[in-house]
Amino acid sequence: MKIADRVRLVDIAAEVNVSRAAVGRVLLGSGSTNIGVSEEKARLIKTVAGRMGYQPNRIAQQLRGARSKFIGILSQSTPSQVLQERLNCLDVETDKHGYRIIIGHIAQDENNLIPYMNDFISRGCEGFVLLKQLTETDEKIHIFLRNLPVPVLCFENTFPDIPSFSIDRADGIRQAINHLVVKNYRRIGIVLSTRKISTMIQRLQGYESAMAEGITGVAEELIYSAELQYTPKTEAPEWKELTKQVVNQLVLNHKADAIIAPNDAWACHLIRELQSRGLSVPHDVGVVGFDNSQAAMLFSPSITSIDQNSREVACQVMNFFSNLVREEHLNKNMRSIIKPQLIIRESTSKKESNN
Repeated sequence: MKIADRVRLVDIAAEVNVSRAAVGRVLLGSGSTNIGVSEEKARLIKTVAGRMGYQPNRIAQQLRGARSKFIGILSQSTPSQVLQERLNCLDVETDKHGYRIIIGHIAQDENNLIPYMNDFISRGCEGFVLLKQLTETDEKIHIFLRNLPVPVLCFENTFPDIPSFSIDRADGIRQAINHLVVKNYRRIGIVLSTRKISTMIQRLQGYESAMAEGITGVAEELIYSAELQYTPKTEAPEWKELTKQVVNQLVLNHKADAIIAPNDAWACHLIRELQSRGLSVPHDVGVVGFDNSQAAMLFSPSITSIDQNSREVACQVMNFFSNLVREEHLNKNMRSIIKPQLIIRESTSKKESNN
């Protein structure tokens, strides 16, 4: 549509036979609160506006001081399926509250955050959600975030004075172990992609605490760390060799009867390797994945997996911004911990009795 053809408030007003101010009050929330419009007339205005293809002029609104209702989302440049699900849930939840999201993908260099956020602010963003883990070593970014003119909510944030939310991965591992114990698995192993990143450290802590409380206690030989190196050019791991090493160490050498994998892709490849050795999943070895991806649902046997609860993430994000609007107060010490959910499937069904 050309600018000259843009549907205006006066055009809708003429069609409905009301004042321009009444249309503005209904569609934009502008004008005096004394402007009275009945519910029936308001519905008619909205219906006619939709039929005529009316789109508000956001730039003009912002110049008049109106809220943009845009939230900037910054995430890693190569989104995983879990991150994509998180973005989709955020899109749905923000829409329920009348917001829109603008998404920016940043590379491994955290300095890209600053130009991205400055650009988004210039476009009227009312706040930010950072879906990329930041480290406390970059003081430049810390100072920038602390002095932003709009609120920011960080995922897995290590800065003490920046609001954040995180997934309780340790709790997810504890849920998995408790389930496996109920299903009569006893020698439960865990695979970590590395022990050098916080997300894997959290999983290890959950594993050690749950096993320490259980029947067998913690057995260091049942912990396998692949120590994969993650860089911007990281290639897909050599699955056959990795899973061969895992099965040799955990199952053949140390008699593991269940394995908790780093993610669902690992779980799929582990099951294939176990089956190639003549081992049955779940009767000989139970397998738990992480992320609850589509692969976990479609694989045979379907894979029990730890879901990171993206819907709850989206709800927590919108609660944060909604509270700001109502209270006009930013709790810089806010720490929201989101519990994952264990989705139980065939890969951990009850083992056959030996009796």
